[in-house]
This record gives sequence, C-alpha cells and structure tokens, in this order.
Amino acid sequence: LPGAVEHGDDIIARSYMMAAAIMGATSFVKGLGAMHALSHAIGALNNTQHGLTNAVLMPYVLQFNRPAIETPIAALARYMGLEPTFEGYFEAVMELSTRVGIPRKITDLGVARQDFQRLASMALPDFNAGCNPRQLDVPSLVSILEAAA
Repeated sequence: LPGAVEHGDDIIARSYMMAAAIMGATSFVKGLGAMHALSHAIGALNNTQHGLTNAVLMPYVLQFNRPAIETPIAALARYMGLEPTFEGYFEAVMELSTRVGIPRKITDLGVARQDFQRLASMALPDFNAGCNPRQLDVPSLVSILEAAA
C-alpha cells in the first residue's frame, strides 16, 4: 500500500494492491461488521468514498470490538511479524494510516455530529452490522461515531 500510494506509477506495487483487493473480497462471505455498515450509511448521507471511510473508522471499530477479537488479532500480529498483541497490531494500523495520509476523524470527511443518531439508525439494519463480532445496537454505533469524531 505505501509503495502504491507514494509511487502511483509503480505497476508492481499497484498489482500487489489489486491482488490484495481481490483476496480481501473473499472476506465478504463472512460479513464485514460495523465498519462497513457505518461506511455504507456515511457514504449514502455524505457521499464519501467507501474505502477511505472504512479506513477512518477502522481504529474505532477495532477498539469497540477488542473484547471479542483480542486473541485472534494478537495471532494475526504475530503472523505479520509485529508485537504479538492487540496493541502491536493497532499501532501498525495507525502507523500505516498516517503514512498513507488517512484522516484521523470522520468529521474530517464532513460527517456532522448531529447526524450520528441517523447514521447509526441507517447502519443497524445493514447486513454487515449483523456480522459484527460484538452485538450492535443504535447506542453502540453512536458510541463508535462519537469516538471517531
């Protein structure tokens, strides 16, 4: 990702990104959780780019889901050669986000706090919300949006 972002003409880096995107698409059969449910709602209301919206929300959804995903995330971190903890993975996500210029807050994308309740209500019936590792409801989705603001 950093190579493709930093050197848009690097066909090898872009090819690897295309392969990663195709592999990522296989996760759709499992469902994508709160991050995508909220991104769908935000995109519908604010016309934001879906991948960018996902990237901005990712740290906040990871933190919300931490009680349910801490062990598998630590295993993923170990596999990636990171400190084998949730924190090790989380720090790597944050460093990568900074390196490729992902905004830190959804308000940087034009999302208004007064829309949080509406966005949460829109996101909850999304198929992906039902696939989240932790049970979601409107208050929990609003709490993720508040953290991301």
